[in-house]
Amino acid sequence: IHQSNIVDQTRAQVGEFFVYMPLYYAKDRGFFDTENLDIAIINTGGDEKSVAAVISGDATFGVGDPTFAAIAGQKGRDVRVVASVLNGVPFWGVAKNPNVPEITSPGQLKGFTVGTFPAPSTAYTLQARMFRQGGLEPSIRQAQFGTLLPLLESGQVDIVLELEPNVSIATSRGAHVVFSMAKHYGQFAMTGVSVSGDTIKNHPDLGRRFVRALDAAVRQAHANPYDVVVF
Repeated sequence: IHQSNIVDQTRAQVGEFFVYMPLYYAKDRGFFDTENLDIAIINTGGDEKSVAAVISGDATFGVGDPTFAAIAGQKGRDVRVVASVLNGVPFWGVAKNPNVPEITSPGQLKGFTVGTFPAPSTAYTLQARMFRQGGLEPSIRQAQFGTLLPLLESGQVDIVLELEPNVSIATSRGAHVVFSMAKHYGQFAMTGVSVSGDTIKNHPDLGRRFVRALDAAVRQAHANPYDVVVF
């Protein structure tokens, strides 16, 4: 901590995702500056890598799927989720084949293969659970972010579980939305801010300041829905 009380901290994220917008808004609109936090953003390429960066001390904060913080805890690592960035499941099932109907019941997934992010991601877990809720054995093809739409285009899967803006990109190319995970699962801790136990112990005020900045940014964004941040 510098004498100016401005703390230079790194925040690790998987990549640039629309669902991380509260963080971009907080940085762009100066909410972190207000809390005397100088936040640098790095892309790690994976939720597990973001948590690893927090554990190693390469990043103070990690933003992503909280499942991976829990997995680290099961392995004896002290990683804690201190804030939520997204409280719903921002995935839509998207199909290209017009014969794939709107899925209003899990049992309608019978005969279809769905592409998702790799296990043990929440996307994979919830999609597998949806199959089982319909009494079906999960038929899932796992793929990294950015490779799902090509699977759909090539016909290797019938449906992909995608995020925005990829959903809008797909529908602009003739695909159609067949189900919403948000409607199926409701409130859900989808994206969180993780911090190491050492940071909480040695610098307890850092997490509080980060969360205050994030909360203030979200409140202002909701009050000003046309205030656009380009990232």
